[in-house]
Amino acid sequence: MSQNLYQSDTFSVEYIASLKTLKGTFFECRSSDDYTSAMRAFKEVYYKVKPARTLWDNSKFSYIISPEERKWTDEFLNAPAMQLGITKKTAIIVSGHALAMLSILDIFEEGEAPVRPGFFAYEQQALEWINQKVVQTPPPQKGGDPVITLQQHMATGRANITLDIEMSQLPEYLKCLKHVLKHHKFFEEHYVRFCSLSFQEKKILGLILKGLLNKAIGNELYISEDTVKTHRRNILRKLECHTMTDLVKYSIFL
Repeated sequence: MSQNLYQSDTFSVEYIASLKTLKGTFFECRSSDDYTSAMRAFKEVYYKVKPARTLWDNSKFSYIISPEERKWTDEFLNAPAMQLGITKKTAIIVSGHALAMLSILDIFEEGEAPVRPGFFAYEQQALEWINQKVVQTPPPQKGGDPVITLQQHMATGRANITLDIEMSQLPEYLKCLKHVLKHHKFFEEHYVRFCSLSFQEKKILGLILKGLLNKAIGNELYISEDTVKTHRRNILRKLECHTMTDLVKYSIFL
């Protein structure tokens, strides 16, 4: 039996007394105002109830939380709540919106608050885990390769990739997705710059990234050290790089 403690068109908060669990449910979340209003409402009720566990029903959540909002959530809600030392478990029911779920995962990955939630497909799974006496998050399943399916739509020039995994593996695969998207974004934004390099400059960039100094590069390409220095300056200018760290990112094109 639960008690409804807050209700709006987009969000509700209820307390499940038998499980000492405070549950937040998103009916929808399409804007920053929807999101921050929900966080403020949850925090207000949280401090009144001081639950041992929290449950977030994000099955209808499709809002991608910005980096600024993730930092704000950690400082405004998670860190103060953890300082109370009352809540031992947090469970999250996921939606089918991968980028929205990734932004939620980033709150906990990037934040200072020591919160490690469990992720679940259904409420019953989340409640069963919450009710267990073990505190840690559910461990990833060992073995069992993911099932990957590909659907191509020739008429639209698009494709769908489906990944079938254990729910406990979701956080790890979301991290991998984040890594892929980060590199894809860099590829789109910087490939034109890389293409502006001459054939010789691309060869020199590759040797620089292998750790060769100017003299060694000159010996490798049968050119003078001064010529290598000139090429290096041109490479930095064309790629708009200022440090070796900036240059290393371009290794994905070589």
